[in-house]
Amino acid sequence: MNAQVRRLFFVLVGLFVLLVVMTTYWLWKAPDLEARQGNPQLIVRQLTIDRGSIFAADGKTPFAIDEQVGARIHAQAIARGLFSRVRGDTFVLAPAFVIEDALLDRIVEILADATKAALS
Repeated sequence: MNAQVRRLFFVLVGLFVLLVVMTTYWLWKAPDLEARQGNPQLIVRQLTIDRGSIFAADGKTPFAIDEQVGARIHAQAIARGLFSRVRGDTFVLAPAFVIEDALLDRIVEILADATKAALS
């Protein structure tokens, strides 16, 4: 019984030492880990930067978010048989990775028609 308890004690002490070593390593390497390209916090920080306003085609008129353009294009696309999603004022298409050129051309055609109808 004492040998098993002793073995368990050494395993737990070893795991504790490993925990201290790894924590020290992470604190010591924190600047390098933070600057790593795959760091999710860095990606979120870059994606949440305020990038300014979106302007209309004339370059002077601010694009009005309250006009629900994305929802209007979505409704027009659904009416024409194109399934899609809308998030706020962002229109989202997610076709299959493997798709025939004719079907992709049809999606673009429907989307162009829906956009013209929604903006007119």
